[in-house]
Amino acid sequence: MSSSHLTDDNLLLSSNIQSQLPRIRNNRCNLHDSNVANFLKTIQDKSRSDKKLSKSYVNAIYSTLKLLNPSLTKTASEMDFPRKNRKFSSDEYLDTISGVKKVVEQMTQFTESFKNIEIQKVESRRKIDTMIAITMTALTNLRTTELLQLELKHLYQIAHGIPITLKLSYNKEQIIDVLLTDILTNQTFKNIINMVLSRELWCKNNFNSESQIKQSCIKLISCKNDTINKTFSELYVQINNKKPKLTLGLKSVRSHNSARIVYQRIHVTIDSDDETIFESNINNFIKENRTPHQA
Repeated sequence: MSSSHLTDDNLLLSSNIQSQLPRIRNNRCNLHDSNVANFLKTIQDKSRSDKKLSKSYVNAIYSTLKLLNPSLTKTASEMDFPRKNRKFSSDEYLDTISGVKKVVEQMTQFTESFKNIEIQKVESRRKIDTMIAITMTALTNLRTTELLQLELKHLYQIAHGIPITLKLSYNKEQIIDVLLTDILTNQTFKNIINMVLSRELWCKNNFNSESQIKQSCIKLISCKNDTINKTFSELYVQINNKKPKLTLGLKSVRSHNSARIVYQRIHVTIDSDDETIFESNINNFIKENRTPHQA
């Protein structure tokens, strides 16, 4: 056997494609630009599992094929097998953010309706958690990793402008100044607590008196990030009657926040000299943390 064939075999073994898709080994020398697209589609449809291979996975297969057969010059994107992180058009982005805006508006309305502890409003733990997560993401500058660490006691601190302490990495405590992107009214604050406590009752968990709740370690969001993102996508489809054109998650709400803040700043600049609540918080934060030589 020639050394070139040995090299080819090693490449196949290293990519783990030989064990998954043995047809590549037999067909790599017969492939050219005119037939490789059909070959890849066949590979995608006839995997060993019941599901089709993802486009990004087929993209990786084609990268290996090009190493084995340098005569292939087509790009994977030309054959509709783009990498997962491909760029999207501005129209797709704006359409998705418009849909996210509708989701945020409905979640805000739902939160405003939670005047009391109402277990009957809780359809499922993951749904109420996702609603809380969307509301908190829309109201604050907190990242997902920080949101998932929040406890009820932190909500009281945020409402009163007190920095919160979270354990985020390597079990080290970090002090975080939470900036509000909108006004957190006393009623909104109470409604979010009602949502959390309604979920706890729905899950048959007990809680103590209000004074103890203020120091409570009850998680604001009890589900994992993947569950939140999946439920977010389901809510998007339910509210907009169509699938999103981009991958959704709480980061989409932050994108919506950015667009909203920019819009506010433009109109505040045009209409008056008043600051938005977000700008006011940022300016106060800068003043309080300015070093002596910056003053």
